[in-house]
Amino acid sequence: MMMMNSNGPAADITLSHILQENTYPTANANGNDASTSGLHHRGGQQLQSTHDESFTLSNNSKRQDEHLKIIPFYILPCFSFGYGDSGRSNVKTACALIFVPLFLLFFFLLDDLGRSLSKNIKIRSNINYLSGSTKYGSLSQVQNLVFQRETLNVWPQIHRQVLVRQPEITLQIRGVDVEAMMKCPRGVLFLFHGCGRYAASFYYSPQGRRIISTANEAGLITVAVEKNEELACWDSQNDFDVVKSIATKFLKSRVKSCVNEQGEYYYPPIFGFGASSGGTFVGELASQMSTMRESFEPFVFDAVNIQIMAPTPGRRWDIPTVFTLMDGDERTKLAAEQSIPTLQTSSQKGSAFQILMTSGRKKITNLHFAYAFQDDNQMNPELSNAIYRDLVGYGILDDTGALTGNPRNRKEDIDIIWQKYLNDRLEEGSNSGTNDVTPFGVSKKLMQRLKKEELEDAHSIWLIEELNMAWDEHEITAEHFDEVITFFMDNAVKESLVPRESLVPSS
Repeated sequence: MMMMNSNGPAADITLSHILQENTYPTANANGNDASTSGLHHRGGQQLQSTHDESFTLSNNSKRQDEHLKIIPFYILPCFSFGYGDSGRSNVKTACALIFVPLFLLFFFLLDDLGRSLSKNIKIRSNINYLSGSTKYGSLSQVQNLVFQRETLNVWPQIHRQVLVRQPEITLQIRGVDVEAMMKCPRGVLFLFHGCGRYAASFYYSPQGRRIISTANEAGLITVAVEKNEELACWDSQNDFDVVKSIATKFLKSRVKSCVNEQGEYYYPPIFGFGASSGGTFVGELASQMSTMRESFEPFVFDAVNIQIMAPTPGRRWDIPTVFTLMDGDERTKLAAEQSIPTLQTSSQKGSAFQILMTSGRKKITNLHFAYAFQDDNQMNPELSNAIYRDLVGYGILDDTGALTGNPRNRKEDIDIIWQKYLNDRLEEGSNSGTNDVTPFGVSKKLMQRLKKEELEDAHSIWLIEELNMAWDEHEITAEHFDEVITFFMDNAVKESLVPRESLVPSS
């Protein structure tokens, strides 16, 4: 017989008189049960000792007696739960502890699988919902402008944070919201803010949120890049090579899901956006990309949007560019009108250069803030009217809602107003026992992504930026940004094919 035990391989056990009788002895000299079940229960060691005289252990020895047979015999561990009612109760308890959690886990997994399948079926069966405002289509209004903060490291000493949002669709299908990410984006939009602004403010300032939302609807990944010193201006000496390196790494390591019909990987179109100092920086990048394209690959813009900034004198580039200028900024308008024709005539590729002009100074109505933050439950028409009345009361607006002067010169009064409404909401939250106060236009999920200094900035920028935009002289603006998206797509290289190995993340 072969006996399996936990300490080693099976041993050959020879039976003499037992096999001749073809039966197992039922009891030994001491009266102990030696039947098969009795031997099984006592285990291998007792089996060996009980039948020491009857069994002979041999290890791969040659058997002389042709009448002897080898019988496989397996002994398993024995668990005892007790006897009688106590034993039955213990068995039930053990079964409950083992099988009930497994049963619940199975249904949780089944529920998740069902939700995922249901969402995919709804999206596929309602693909006609994906229609938009531009001729290239839109991916519906986004509900939560949340980004991922990533630190990119390029050996040996380059470290820089980027704030990334993947394009997301939020569909309302039969009254149910269905959210989904695009596997392959329609493009990648790199964002560069101006002096005194955080990169994160693209995601929480009123104009920045509209730009991000429009880009999201167009199916673009948005990548807001931090400066070497966030509240300073872009510095070519400290920022240029860093941005070039981290943007290249981002594309090679994060954007690798686009495959054409031939099974080849390709990069989606790449666009650049810069406001003020960021606009000058984008122009510098475009100029270098035009003369040293191979050293920038794959980080090469298909088209760019430069806001509230004219081209730097002496800079030339072949990348299609749309300039967004404010009608009240006479100096920048004049500089752009003089330099843009030079860009056009010097372009070897005949690239498109276009100017979009804002509509001029705007009035602030009593419902302006209710409209600007209609997705924020903290804002309502009554509160918007109260803010409007305070702006009129401090002389920042006249009785018609027109600004009485440049709001940048009224910082102290504007600070009093935004701090008043922050304190009112904090007090209301304290009295109600809730801690749900967020800056206007900032969701709780987004607030969790912000640094302390960015959160403090968000509490004031909702008012400051809207007043600067209404003054229409020098401020980031979402006006005409849908036309910017159309310009991007019109000038995009549809499939920037690249070798498969170049999409492998770099170390």
